[in-house]
Amino acid sequence: MSNAMRLAIAAALATAMSQGRRGLNANKAPNVYHRTARSMQISVRRVPSLPSCSEVWTPKVQVVKCTVVHRIRSGVPDDTISLAELAETTFRESFAADNTAANMDAYVGSSFSVEAIGRELADAETNLFLVADGDADPLVGYAKLRVAGHETVDAARPIELHRLYVRRLAAGTGLGRALLRAGVDTARANEHDVMWLGVWEHNHRARAFYERWGFRVVGAQPFMLGNEAQTDLIMALALTNAGQ
Repeated sequence: MSNAMRLAIAAALATAMSQGRRGLNANKAPNVYHRTARSMQISVRRVPSLPSCSEVWTPKVQVVKCTVVHRIRSGVPDDTISLAELAETTFRESFAADNTAANMDAYVGSSFSVEAIGRELADAETNLFLVADGDADPLVGYAKLRVAGHETVDAARPIELHRLYVRRLAAGTGLGRALLRAGVDTARANEHDVMWLGVWEHNHRARAFYERWGFRVVGAQPFMLGNEAQTDLIMALALTNAGQ
């Protein structure tokens, strides 16, 4: 990765937390800290795994209020093993219920092995990983940007948001939004004009999330999960319009 690109990433990450209850640790730039308060129903046995949580009891349910702190930074080769585990875990959490075990195993084995993730991390001219450190887990979320275009995307300098996942435990904390913000700011800093992605046509929650950011469907492409042909919708965002 060139020095210019590293500086651009640092500048983008330094401004990635411009909204919400977020703070930047200036002494550790370009690291970004994301802090949210979360209330949820949770079983007592899971409380020890959650940092900074206080229990609140009502007549009918226990509510745990948590302050969750995540640090977003650039992925490095030393993250390979942790990132491979995170990628497999979050993919299974997202899609195992809707697909056969055989197809899931086939896709995970080819896409998220330590060797596959290591190759992607090593190709820093094409791929950029943004990873979120957590208190209880080595990594709790990640985004992968890839310098690539698509036939349905009209752009001079397109970039693909190839993956964006967070652990189920971190869902609802705003981490996905923070990772996307960091990705958008990094893409802008590197003078990309359009960000695009592929999302499964039946993943309505993800589609709604991206639509709130201004992504719009511009096409479709096949996606092979094991031996099953599925359809991904292609969504694109003009980076001049990204305002979340």
